[in-house]
Amino acid sequence: ISNVGICDSYFGAAVLVAGVCGYNYGGTITNCYNAGSVNGTEYYIGGVCGENIYGKIENCYNTGTVNGSEEVGGVCGCSYEGTMTNCNNTGNVSGTDGVGGVCGRNGYGTITNCNSSGKINGTGNYAGGVSGMNSRGAIANCYYDRTVYTGAAIGTDIGTTTTTAEGKTTEQYKSGEVAYLLQADRTEEVWGQTIGTDLYPVLGGKKVYQNREYDSC
Repeated sequence: ISNVGICDSYFGAAVLVAGVCGYNYGGTITNCYNAGSVNGTEYYIGGVCGENIYGKIENCYNTGTVNGSEEVGGVCGCSYEGTMTNCNNTGNVSGTDGVGGVCGRNGYGTITNCNSSGKINGTGNYAGGVSGMNSRGAIANCYYDRTVYTGAAIGTDIGTTTTTAEGKTTEQYKSGEVAYLLQADRTEEVWGQTIGTDLYPVLGGKKVYQNREYDSC
């Protein structure tokens, strides 16, 4: 399932607005993308999913702009006790409170192997390159372009377990470093990048290997 159009009205263009799914309760959204502009006037606004409760969002990405008020995310506006894995955002995200490159608000959920390279504009509280708010959730191996967005990875952390959520420079992205980190040691090829062609990592792209130099060789 994919959406390449413009999604700007769902539930009165107020809440639960998204490019693919406005409200996901216990379901799975996988291999989906949005390339249209997503605009909502209130909360739970996301490039792919507006609100994700007990559900899974896997291998999904957004390239369109996302605009809302509260809990606005490049991929998901709000994820509660859900999982987000291998998700990517390159679109610009703007709102007031709880604005994040990947997820606006993560509550008791997990966000793993996700990335955002879009601009983040939060005019109120809790804006982050990865997540605007992380409330008792777990975020691991997630990155954002800190040259594009100079703020923190997570706007506010409340009783959470965050192992790796950090910003990388655009130059580090160009080198393939982030694609290598996102792929990690998995045998199945999930993240990749064609160095010199792709500025950022892509899902399903060409595998990147680490280059090491040894003084004795």
